Amino acid sequence: MKNSQLEMINRLENNIKHAELKTVIDDDSTVCLINDIDMAVSLIKEQNEKISKALDMAFQYGQIDGGHHKMWVIDQMIRALTGEKYNEWIEDYIYDKETGDTYIWDKGIVP
Repeated sequence: MKNSQLEMINRLENNIKHAELKTVIDDDSTVCLINDIDMAVSLIKEQNEKISKALDMAFQYGQIDGGHHKMWVIDQMIRALTGEKYNEWIEDYIYDKETGDTYIWDKGIVP
């Protein structure tokens, strides 16, 4: 993840922590909202990490010649972005529920 992204997330977290202190003093019912914001920040961080991993793969290996190597890079990017849901994503890719069409997923070859 780039430093500017980390700085932005850190500023956001800091602002939320200050908002939480103020909110807890003002009204107990808004504490739940702050907890939801904390969860949102956590999810944003997680998504940024996944995106960063995918972009790093593209940057590091995307220029290597050969369709079989590029397919490996795409597969690695999909793995980084989907995490534990990789197999589910592949199943959805292989069989299109809307059209009934089937496709083949190629994991490629490591460069």
